[in-house]
Amino acid sequence: MSDQTRRPAPSGTETQPPLDVEAAEDPDDDLVVVAQPTGAIADLEPPARRARRLAPAISRTPISPINADRPVFTLSVAADLLGMHPRTLRIYEEEGLVVPARTATKRRRYSQNDIKRFQFIQHNFKG
Repeated sequence: MSDQTRRPAPSGTETQPPLDVEAAEDPDDDLVVVAQPTGAIADLEPPARRARRLAPAISRTPISPINADRPVFTLSVAADLLGMHPRTLRIYEEEGLVVPARTATKRRRYSQNDIKRFQFIQHNFKG
């Protein structure tokens, strides 16, 4: 079996006789002989290997760091991230523990640092 391998036959198809007499152990098995790819197909490089080879040639643009003080999360998103009820976040604001930024339409926006502050409060005030 130098240039050939045996693979299971697709279901519902008849088995073909093996091409290599040495490879035929049981004529009733459900394996068919499949030839190994040759020529241009055999020379194809796997995508992962090609990506690793070309990676140094690709220029990388530096990604700007995320500003943790930028208020981006709405009340409902912040509550979902924290696993808390939105009313709890409003109560913390009323108590002065966290002060979210406000949009021009007076909607609350929480930053990543606000989320961390909520997590700190959650951790320290668990009963």
